[in-house]
Amino acid sequence: MLRLAWPRALRRALAGALILMVAVILAYFASHRRPVAVAHKVVGIPARQVEKQEGIEHIDFRGDRRIHAKADTYYKGDDGLFHLENNVEVRDLANKDGKEITISGDKVTYDKDWTEARLEGKGKVKYGDLTFESAAFDYRKSGDALTTDRGVVISSTKLNGSARRLSYTFKDEVIHLEGDAELRAEDKSENPSPLVVRGSVLTYRRREKTGLGENGVTYSLGESGGAAKTIDFRMTDDELFLLRMNLKGQAQARLIEEERPGADNSLLSRTREIDADEIDTRAFLNMNKLHTIEARGGCSLSARTPGGSRIGVNSSEMKIVLDRLGGLREYWATGRASLVERGQGSAIERTIAGQEIYIEGPGEILKTRAGEGGEASVDSAEIEITGQEIDLVPRTEDLSAGGDVKIVLKPQSEGSGSGGLFSTAAPVLAVTKRMSYEKGKQRLVMSEGMRMWQGKQTLSAKELAIERATGAIQGIGAIRAVFPQAPKQETAKEDRIEIGGENLGSDPQAHLLTFEKSCWLKTQNVDLKSERIVVHLGENQGAIRTIQAEKKVSIVSGLREGKGETAFYDLSKDTIELTGHPTLTDKVKGVIEGDKLTFYLTDGRIHVENRDRERSVTVIKS
Repeated sequence: MLRLAWPRALRRALAGALILMVAVILAYFASHRRPVAVAHKVVGIPARQVEKQEGIEHIDFRGDRRIHAKADTYYKGDDGLFHLENNVEVRDLANKDGKEITISGDKVTYDKDWTEARLEGKGKVKYGDLTFESAAFDYRKSGDALTTDRGVVISSTKLNGSARRLSYTFKDEVIHLEGDAELRAEDKSENPSPLVVRGSVLTYRRREKTGLGENGVTYSLGESGGAAKTIDFRMTDDELFLLRMNLKGQAQARLIEEERPGADNSLLSRTREIDADEIDTRAFLNMNKLHTIEARGGCSLSARTPGGSRIGVNSSEMKIVLDRLGGLREYWATGRASLVERGQGSAIERTIAGQEIYIEGPGEILKTRAGEGGEASVDSAEIEITGQEIDLVPRTEDLSAGGDVKIVLKPQSEGSGSGGLFSTAAPVLAVTKRMSYEKGKQRLVMSEGMRMWQGKQTLSAKELAIERATGAIQGIGAIRAVFPQAPKQETAKEDRIEIGGENLGSDPQAHLLTFEKSCWLKTQNVDLKSERIVVHLGENQGAIRTIQAEKKVSIVSGLREGKGETAFYDLSKDTIELTGHPTLTDKVKGVIEGDKLTFYLTDGRIHVENRDRERSVTVIKS
């Protein structure tokens, strides 16, 4: 009985304790109840007052990005975006090849993941060595791009630029500028010539170190510069110097040589301008100085001579090689090349044409070459030359040519070259294998076989030199001169006198031509041979007055031959007097001797005079 009563008592005690505990708890909650809320209405609370913080600085982690932000004011707007205002600075420490982005300005607006952000008011973005400044920027993570249409200025130790609109991709490091765009590559050398490119659209790829300008572009490189529809260029790996540049579409390049003591180009002045469909340029290593310029398609070069004459060159292609100061080292114009030099009033002073025109050194020599089946030519006020190759020395204006050369000596002023073989009042034509012309002496030398003529009057030789200023002539080898003669009677045919020898000389003041060594003379009626023939010219150039033959003279007329030491041909009387112990050999009458033989060329008579025989005269008829 006692064992059963104990458990019951224990249960009653525990139940009482539990009831007491519940009562205590209920009493506690009853004594701590909240007062009944009184309802009220919130009206017009501005969004900027929601979660507003002042003088904030915090770090936000977004994947591999760590964003450190500072501003005077921070809040979340009712647009769901976050706002930083006044003295804003944001550093994006994402791993972009070890570079960080720093943003500063008056206001930054961004979403919670920083996928889009907008910077306003004196905005500045720094990335590596680049700094972008604008009134506003937009950033989108999807393209990893920074953009603005509020104008931008770019600065760095290597590149500077500006434009109305910008797009910059951080991953590829591509700068894209539009609207009055400009890029400038700083030159830190002692004599800087910075590259400046301007255009409607410019794109520069920093990783590749390449740039592209479109829709009308200009560039400057020191004093030099140019323009084209598009320009693409490549910088050195350190972005300090230009490597190459391509101009395409209405391309223009202006090349200005630097001034230097003693600089003297005999052909082209300091400024040269090139126009073409396309131009390629290459610079000296680690120098913003152009070394090579190559142009293609409708090429033209404009320049001036040191004397002020204008020079224009046209060809299919051109190539220019410069020294470090912009001086000319070599120049080629190929493909139907032509050069025109104009003096005052645009009057043409000289033209040069050929398949190729080449200028060597600072205008030391100009060469023009003919293409296959074509000709090279030089034409001036004094002389016109065509051939396979022609060289001009601009400093002296001396000329040389080779390969089937044709020459036109143009009429000269009255009095020039008086007493010469050919008249200076009419053109003189010539052909030869090789020639040279010394302008200072007006001396023309033709070699390897030549022939020159004026009307029906001709002169040929293996080599001949003629001085146009005086009319002096010197010839060597196989000399042959033809002098047309007016007929004595109206019904008669035109006659001509041919004279030749191995050497030819002249005395213009005395109006003399002298043929020497194995000389000969031919007319319709006689053949004459001697060791020397002297031709006395009249006042009218080319007209013969008399001819004198000397030493071992022989004259053949029909079946008779006369021999003597001297012969005198008087063209006015149409007679030849043979003296110096003359003899006449007649196949019928044998040998006849006399003191003088006179050949009458008109009717073929021969008079034989003997002074010791009381001046007897024997007449031998033809």
